[in-house]
Amino acid sequence: MKKISIKAVINSDNWIITKIIRGYNGVIRINAKTRFYIADSNNLFCEWCSEKYADALCKAKYGKKASELNAFRYN
Repeated sequence: MKKISIKAVINSDNWIITKIIRGYNGVIRINAKTRFYIADSNNLFCEWCSEKYADALCKAKYGKKASELNAFRYN
C-alpha cells in the first residue's frame, strides 16, 4: 500500500484533520481521518513534520498557520 503524504492529506477534501500537536524542536504531529470509510485502504493518518512545512501547507489551503487551526492542541 502506498504511503500517504502530509501534503496529500492537507490538500484533499476527503481527509479531516482531527488533531495537531506541537512537539519538541519545532516539529508538529498531524492526525487525520477520512471523511468516509474506504474498504481496503488506510483510513487514519498520523505523521510528524516540521512546523515551517505544516505552516506553508496550511497557509496555502486554509489561509492560516497550523497553530491557528481549531484542531491545534498544546501538549
